[in-house]
Amino acid sequence: MEQRAAGVLGPVSTGAYAAFAYAILFVALMLLFGGAITASGIGIPGLLLYAAVTITEKTLIRKIGSLPDGFTAGAFFLATIAALAVSIGIAFL
Repeated sequence: MEQRAAGVLGPVSTGAYAAFAYAILFVALMLLFGGAITASGIGIPGLLLYAAVTITEKTLIRKIGSLPDGFTAGAFFLATIAALAVSIGIAFL
């Protein structure tokens, strides 16, 4: 597994990067759409995204021994799709 620069709490996982990207995209889209930015709109999908990416990352490392080349890009793509879906759902439905 690739080592990242250690922060205050240690290395940052891909799941944390994906959840942070989701939060940034969600806030930007909600400002664009004029919807309400709520903690449940950021928190619940962000935690689910973090859990899904982290569990997948740990499973792949255990089974394959390393992560595929496009794993980080796939996690960011998943965060983008989730931010779009939740933003549209809150703003227009």
